[in-house]
Amino acid sequence: MLFQLASAAQEIGHSSMIIAPEASEVHERAELLELPCIGLPANGRRSLIRSYRTYARTSEADLLWCNGPVPSIATTKARAARIVHLHQHPSRHQAALLWWARRNALATLVPSHNMAQAIAGSTAFPNWTDAPATEFTRTSADPTTLRIGFIGRISTGKGLDVLADAVAELPANLGITLMVAGDDRFVAPEESAPVLSALERISEKVELVGWADRDKFHAQIDLLVVPSSRDEAFGLVAAEAMARRTPLLVTDAGALPEIVGPDHPWIVRRRNPAAIATAISEMISDSDRVHESVVRGEQRWAQLFSPFAGSQRLEKFLSEL
Repeated sequence: MLFQLASAAQEIGHSSMIIAPEASEVHERAELLELPCIGLPANGRRSLIRSYRTYARTSEADLLWCNGPVPSIATTKARAARIVHLHQHPSRHQAALLWWARRNALATLVPSHNMAQAIAGSTAFPNWTDAPATEFTRTSADPTTLRIGFIGRISTGKGLDVLADAVAELPANLGITLMVAGDDRFVAPEESAPVLSALERISEKVELVGWADRDKFHAQIDLLVVPSSRDEAFGLVAAEAMARRTPLLVTDAGALPEIVGPDHPWIVRRRNPAAIATAISEMISDSDRVHESVVRGEQRWAQLFSPFAGSQRLEKFLSEL
């Protein structure tokens, strides 16, 4: 999202600079996207914060997009103006840094109204996603198989273990393949182990594809399940599915119902394999309802979560500052 914000700000006429630890993935990707970026020595959290402060006082850019201890936006035309932008619910360890970042800040932006209710004094500022490539097409469906997609970390928080248990409950004659895009990097063993065990129980139905190109992955699946067990601050993979007219099933975790909208027919209780299995069966048997849902989903994405909608939202926010 940091790159989306920096790019959109430049497109509407603001000079932007990304500040990130040197040799980090953020710094490397900014260079790949040809976005102005400064790499600071990553010698620890305190030294990074000091470096950010020093650079913010001397930069001539309109907007500084900082990535590191506390993701934030700093405007340098008004020296005291600082806007904190949170992408996820802060952990206990991050709470003290969040307090520091929000001190004297003009606003705290969070990606959903659901999260805004949890962070006192924050303002909902929804994320947005890339549009599918112009050549994106869905491959022809094989009537003898059902390809269920999952995108995300292999962790209990993302609910992949629950989805695996749901797949085990579905009739064998459906010819199911559970296609998993993601891995267990940065996932604690206690979070990944239950998922790997659940996948092993249905190993004959699982295809692990690692991190994959979004368009290619969506082109290969018949539906996407977002089975999150913990509250989602936004629901990026759900919005990406809406943009690609991929049939979509989500749980009631955090902001997911907000993203798909109140009229979406397939929102189920989290941590409930039977509810997921029942909803998948409904989607298989009601193609007309599925078609209506993907058309509404694409329209909702265009209105709220497309690059155009996001750029307008950012322009309005910055102009009000």
